[in-house]
Amino acid sequence: TCMEIADKLKDAMQVDFFESAVVACGNNFPDGLSGSYLAYVKKGPLLITSDKYQFQIQLHPWVIELKCY
Repeated sequence: TCMEIADKLKDAMQVDFFESAVVACGNNFPDGLSGSYLAYVKKGPLLITSDKYQFQIQLHPWVIELKCY
């Protein structure tokens, strides 16, 4: 999942938390494409979700736990 990949990115970057995270909808190709550049610039993970419900249930608590601002 995108959360597991972001955890591995955190380990690879040797950081305790991300200052930012980018959330994009996987159903819309331009979102992921432009979001990948923004995530690179901000040095944070790109979290691709299928819909708003998945973000609210799965990603939002994860973002809070990682102290993304």
